[in-house]
Amino acid sequence: MDVFQRGSAVAFVGRIYLTVLRSRSTAQTVSLALWQGLTPDEAWFLSAVLAIWFGSSGELQKPDADSIVNTFGQSEIAGIASVLSLYRDRLVPFLRAAWSATDESEIQQSAVFFLAALAQIGVPTVQQALASPRVAAIRENFLASFPCPPELSAQFLGIPNKTTRSSGASTSSVAPAPKAAVGMPLARPSDAKAPEPAPRKQEIGKASRSERFDRAEAKPKTRSERFDSADFRTPPSLPPVPRLSAEETMVAHL
Repeated sequence: MDVFQRGSAVAFVGRIYLTVLRSRSTAQTVSLALWQGLTPDEAWFLSAVLAIWFGSSGELQKPDADSIVNTFGQSEIAGIASVLSLYRDRLVPFLRAAWSATDESEIQQSAVFFLAALAQIGVPTVQQALASPRVAAIRENFLASFPCPPELSAQFLGIPNKTTRSSGASTSSVAPAPKAAVGMPLARPSDAKAPEPAPRKQEIGKASRSERFDRAEAKPKTRSERFDSADFRTPPSLPPVPRLSAEETMVAHL
């Protein structure tokens, strides 16, 4: 499949798919959780949802936007894709870069925008959206008509795990021993100062009677005294009214 073919909505989905694919090799540890358990079909479906939303976002010329609509039609994906408008400012730079990409190097550049958007949206939000029963049913219907190309699926499954690669490298390397500072003489045992002796019990107990009285704790107030001194003029504060974040709003719509 030629993902760099111009004028093809499916090729655009392929460029988004490759962007998600390439992002894995440079993702931070927190973002790597997105790819744990993610299948090629789920990544392909996620790419299609992003492409359909971008086609209706007003960022494309009308012929290009119509090409996406005519390819995928007014499917159920459009209903769930509209929720992505909550993250418009975060998604547009990434999708615009994926739309304009003409080679692998530009796919790598769009991957930088994808990871930035993912860090702001949050991996748990994406995972909860993909795990929604409604989204899962829509995904099955979409894959029946637009299955993930085998060559793209093979690329997805062939990427090594970053955490495994990094852990293997760390076990084979040994940290070098720290070097002594240049020009600093080595300390001799005779130069070390002897520890100061601890104060004896007799010295500790030499405090005068008045000093011990000053340090003594005041007698706690009785219950009636605490009640009499209480200030009842200030009403108790009420808890704030909870407000849903953009992530919670998106999950609630799915």
